[in-house]
Amino acid sequence: MSQAQLAGPDLSDSYVSLIESGKRTPTPVVARLLAERLGCTTEFLLHGIEPRQRIDTELGLRHAELELLHGDPSAAADRFGEIVKVAGEENAMLAAQARFGRARALEAQGRIG
Repeated sequence: MSQAQLAGPDLSDSYVSLIESGKRTPTPVVARLLAERLGCTTEFLLHGIEPRQRIDTELGLRHAELELLHGDPSAAADRFGEIVKVAGEENAMLAAQARFGRARALEAQGRIG
């Protein structure tokens, strides 16, 4: 789909280009409109992750935190590592939280190298 096709009658193709290049952030209304035209959810368009997957990933982070808190740093490190893989580059915030958690879990095991 071209930028002009995505823009349709409501937006300019130059505005779509600015959004695509990261120079503009769409308003919630524009994000919903673009997601509808692209056939995806607004959450996926904005964050690269579907709502259910985001919830599952956030729950995984909480479980890993509990494992770390309750003395199982090895299991926590493994769980954080899996979340890093799942979150990927598209979900920088979740991946960063998981990387930080994994570092804390490895530190708790004495693996500071």
